[in-house]
Amino acid sequence: GRAMCSDPVIAGLRLPPKDAFVKSLKKEIVGKMVCCIADKIHDYDISGTVKLIAGDGDYRSVISLALKRSWITENWFWS
Repeated sequence: GRAMCSDPVIAGLRLPPKDAFVKSLKKEIVGKMVCCIADKIHDYDISGTVKLIAGDGDYRSVISLALKRSWITENWFWS
């Protein structure tokens, strides 16, 4: 039971195991998710928390942005 803010944004991506077409779009989808997270960081005057669970490190730039703006980041990555 963690408390959430009044306006949480939850986004995710789970690719079908052998769908080559969807996998080819992964970078574009991840890019859009990074933009969405960055927009939220810029939109809020009060620092918040970015919780990120991902299979790779494609989110380094948005994590750096969050830290520069005094946001808390909780990250879990695997390969």
